[in-house]
Amino acid sequence: MERSNVGIPQNATFRYGVQSAVIPSAPAGLLFVGDKTADFPNGLPSTMVKLDKTQIQPRFGFAWDVFGDGKTSLRSSYGLYSNAHFGDMGAQSFQNQPFVLGQTLFRPAGGFSDPWRGLSNPFPHSLDLTGSSKQLFFLPGEVFGWDPNFVMPRIQAMTLGVQRELFGRLALDAAYVGKLSRHLEDTINVNQATYIPGTGENGQPLSTLQNIDARRRLVPNVFQKINMIQSTGNASYHSFQFSGKFRARDLTLLAAYTWSRSIDTGQSPNVQGVVHQDNLNYDNFGCSQQRNLAAQIANPADLIGPRSMTASDTERRMTVMDKYQKGESSAAQRPPEQIVGTRSGQF
Repeated sequence: MERSNVGIPQNATFRYGVQSAVIPSAPAGLLFVGDKTADFPNGLPSTMVKLDKTQIQPRFGFAWDVFGDGKTSLRSSYGLYSNAHFGDMGAQSFQNQPFVLGQTLFRPAGGFSDPWRGLSNPFPHSLDLTGSSKQLFFLPGEVFGWDPNFVMPRIQAMTLGVQRELFGRLALDAAYVGKLSRHLEDTINVNQATYIPGTGENGQPLSTLQNIDARRRLVPNVFQKINMIQSTGNASYHSFQFSGKFRARDLTLLAAYTWSRSIDTGQSPNVQGVVHQDNLNYDNFGCSQQRNLAAQIANPADLIGPRSMTASDTERRMTVMDKYQKGESSAAQRPPEQIVGTRSGQF
């Protein structure tokens, strides 16, 4: 969106240490449409990211009559897909100052009665870039941006199965079904506060809510959280699927079994940088290794934690059971683009 008193698309991103030429009063690192960078020498586009021209998505498969008698077949398929952008993810970069004010006050000195004591009160807030005397930025503030190395997701779907007809009425099917998802969208806060252990000479803790902005690891006292949209997420799904079908005149018996494992770095796109900030003591690392890792990692948001098991799709499971009790087909009726465009899951 562009307004007459703004003059540029209301979008911004973050590049450490780079000063904006479009809005020179902006704090270093906050860039706007038209600002020149190493990867955009002609100026940042309104999208803030490059067009991914590597999205070639081949799909192929084959079926082979193994013995030539029409009773045993070997089938396999492979497809390379991408994923649609999560709308709210990209919308975060529209929430930067001066277009939108984002600021968190940690135990303000004036309490609730005077929260901006010692700071500039931004309210009432109005945006007008045509005037040079008006204060546009209120610091410390929040920032949202796109990782300059961001790429679109790459999802590989693969199958390998064998089918055999026995006794004219019985068909057996055994198959491997897998999906590897890489470069999934995620948001990481790269400006977390560093924890300083111990107390000072006055006996007070060195790490408090009041000094959290001074302990920011990347740009202290200027920016609070800096949420960067990255393509660092991944997921893996592997399964063995077996089914048998027996037909006799007016009766069809079907039995199926799936043994699967699905692991990922997050069950849903992370918009506000929360998922990787828990700094938990992951129990599937040994206690000794866990402490050695903790001693080496300065950033608690680091993706060092092991990928967790993907949560079961409880809603889908209830739908399957409900349809089964009603005697209806429990197969999922989804468009092909919806099936290949979602993250791995298990039922």
